[in-house]
Amino acid sequence: MLALRRVSQRPALSSRALPLLPTARHLPTLRHLSTPSASASARPSPPPTSTSRPTPPPPQAAHGTFPTCRAPFPTALPICASCGSIHPLPASTNYFALFDLPPRGEEGAFDLDPRELRGRFLRLQRACHPDAWGSKGEVERQRAADQSSLLNQAYKTLVSPLSRAQYLLSLNGHPSLETDSLSETSSSLLLEVLETREALEGAASLPELEEIRAANDLRAQEEVRLLSGLFAAGKWAEAKDAAVRLRYWQGIEDAVKERMSEGDL
Repeated sequence: MLALRRVSQRPALSSRALPLLPTARHLPTLRHLSTPSASASARPSPPPTSTSRPTPPPPQAAHGTFPTCRAPFPTALPICASCGSIHPLPASTNYFALFDLPPRGEEGAFDLDPRELRGRFLRLQRACHPDAWGSKGEVERQRAADQSSLLNQAYKTLVSPLSRAQYLLSLNGHPSLETDSLSETSSSLLLEVLETREALEGAASLPELEEIRAANDLRAQEEVRLLSGLFAAGKWAEAKDAAVRLRYWQGIEDAVKERMSEGDL
């Protein structure tokens, strides 16, 4: 009786003395985790690698897509290596865009690196060389020849500072024509051009020609430097005047080369 009496004096267990075990209803929802196995129930499974993840959008084609295989153009030339097709290149193609440069000369495109331009030209020329398309058929070969011709014209235009400046001016509504001349306010510069021409005609030795050429190179380089700033500032009218002056200095450079090639010095 004593033992029974001691047991009955122990406090009864209350439901509030122990926390309730969570039931399935109270378990938190695990996101992106699979159900743990019996051997690894203490750690969550790694995130799934299935196709449940959102698929990234396809890359945008910078130059368009081919109508046949829908593959993006790898360059500005409509040539597809996967399906082996070549399409016509419009004659109105922008020369800057052809070499993946800002299409209207923005962001210092006038100050392009001639060596980098040469490298891009050679890579594109290899892709559209007519000999590489001779076995495809006459239509494909002719398209490659047309692309190659336009590519050569674009390169010759952009590699020269003078023709590059003239092309930029035409793109922005200020074409520089061969008939454009120095303004009346440039009388001193016109006099300098005439004096240089006279010195060139009277030069009797190669050192004299080299001296004239060196002085002319400095004047041309100054105009190119000035053009760079004017194009960057969008001062098209002033850039047109600078291009006219550069054309005069380029004319003297061409005349010096002609005198040096005559072989009578």
